[in-house]
Amino acid sequence: MTTHTFRALFALTLIAGFLTTGVASAAVSCPNITRTLSFGSRGADVTTLQTYLATDTSTYPEGVISGYFGRATEKAVQRFQASRGIVSSGTAASTGYGSVGGKTRAALAT
Repeated sequence: MTTHTFRALFALTLIAGFLTTGVASAAVSCPNITRTLSFGSRGADVTTLQTYLATDTSTYPEGVISGYFGRATEKAVQRFQASRGIVSSGTAASTGYGSVGGKTRAALAT
């Protein structure tokens, strides 16, 4: 599924929810990620993470869903972490900023 197709389907889901209930309920959580993800990680869990992050263009404006945790994904994770008050400075090695560790996984699951 392309990013464009995913965003179109997500938008239709929001519209359908709004038309049905009068409320745009986009309460989407990321399926459980069980390992720490950081720059250079690859796999289906990275694709899952990217798909979730791409639902919010202010968090992940690039919206690239490739299964590779590159710099754009790292920046998106940093934006997500800062917006949730998890961490907002440092590096993946020093504070976890930009990597998906325990606290970030927990926030993604809610």
